[in-house]
Amino acid sequence: MEPSRAALSYSYLVVLGVLIALLNFALRGYTEAHQNSVIEVIYFVGAATCLAFIEVRLERGRLSLSALANGPAAVLLNPLNATLVGLATGFAMARRPRWTLIANAAMTASITVIGAAIGAFLQSSTGSLAARLATVLAVSGASLVIVSLGLSLRSGESLLSIAMHNFTRPFLLAYGYFTLASLLISYLVDGSPVGYVLASIVFVLALALTDTIAGRRLRRVLESELSDADRHLFHSRAVGSVAGLSGAAAGAGTIVSTYLIGIVADRFSFKPILITASMVPLLAAVLVVALVRNTAESGRGLVKVV
Repeated sequence: MEPSRAALSYSYLVVLGVLIALLNFALRGYTEAHQNSVIEVIYFVGAATCLAFIEVRLERGRLSLSALANGPAAVLLNPLNATLVGLATGFAMARRPRWTLIANAAMTASITVIGAAIGAFLQSSTGSLAARLATVLAVSGASLVIVSLGLSLRSGESLLSIAMHNFTRPFLLAYGYFTLASLLISYLVDGSPVGYVLASIVFVLALALTDTIAGRRLRRVLESELSDADRHLFHSRAVGSVAGLSGAAAGAGTIVSTYLIGIVADRFSFKPILITASMVPLLAAVLVVALVRNTAESGRGLVKVV
């Protein structure tokens, strides 16, 4: 990385640090008047730290679940304690490169303190649903802006390019989930043991989100590889014919299987159908291993050398 680019990215972190200090200083009166329970602060610090370890790889970068703790922390905690929750994400980055560790802690702390400042203005901890929703939306919006700006300064990529390549449909749906889950958790954490248990259940259920996003990413990769299989196996003059034949075979197989499924289900049960369906992928894998291999004719006709 160019020295000027590195200096610019670290300068950005300094600016975020100054912003965090100024907001906490400006809101010190509110912080003194709105002290939070020690248990509540420790709970959110621990949740943010644990959730920061859970990540899912996207096409570019990673998505952490720590936002699930930052949103409700901004709603319920005073700005100083919300800042501590944001800084707690740095513990999960202890083994990462120095800039990654500092950047994640500084960015997350600035995001939560901005949300807490808006929450203080709207009195979100005791306010209406609209006030709490506005606070968690502010956290999500600040996260997108602050992180995108940091990535742009660090890599030199334009903000428009970052938005186009990173703000994909799964990414935005995940952020929508973070917003709704943060709003729910802000109502569940009411100081009672039951509230902490229910909020923890929401955190655990969020693990399914990482599996869903990772599964979709893997499926897209596999679909891309499979769609290119005929191009890797056959010469260009035969790819169209192979694709047409495979499509026709798939359509015929669907028609025949639909007819047979009805007959088997009427006369017997769904058990033979499920057994056969579970065997089809295994049979396909065996056929690929047995048939897709080089022979003496490979490379001479329509089939490439693999």
